[in-house]
Amino acid sequence: MLISICNRVFLSSTARFVACSTSS
Repeated sequence: MLISICNRVFLSSTARFVACSTSS
């Protein structure tokens, strides 16, 4: 899932959350 990728690529909680949200 994209979430897994975001979790690996974006270590920062904020950046990760935003990236996953926008990617969604």
